[in-house]
Formats: sequence, structure tokens, C-alpha cells
Amino acid sequence: MPYGQFESVEQVASIFSIKVKDASIMNSKHLEISELLLNSIKGKLLDSLSFRNEATICNKIITPILNVVAENNKPLNVWIEEPFNV
Repeated sequence: MPYGQFESVEQVASIFSIKVKDASIMNSKHLEISELLLNSIKGKLLDSLSFRNEATICNKIITPILNVVAENNKPLNVWIEEPFNV
């Protein structure tokens, strides 16, 4: 099922038989992000080519944001394009 068809975290947890822990990884922490990167992300959000398919959305929008979150929350890691076989 494409990611866009999931309607909630609970639905994903149910389908894949996983437990979801309701906890913030950020603990209300302020994220440090360079103005250059912030402007890059803003530009991609306004570019219709950034939304052509799931892979493009992931590469242009989601991954840069997750990388900022991970960099500000060590030892959190982001795995990109890892196979997920179920």
C-alpha cells in the first residue's frame, strides 16, 4: 500500500503488528536550522515538481526535514531508501 493511502499511525501499527509509543523525541527542543537550508526547503515546498510522486516528495521534502531533526536529536538516525519487506 502506498504511504499516501495510510490514514493514521494507528492504522499502520495495526497492519504491521507494531506497538506505538506516544512520546516526543524532541522534548520541546528548539531546532537549529541554517537559513540557507530553510530557504531551500521553503522553495521546494512551493515547487510543483517536488510533488510529482512519493519518491520525489521523500527526497526533496521529507528527507531534508528529517535530517534536521536527527542532527538536533542525537543519537537519532534517519535511514533512507532501506528495503522494507513485509
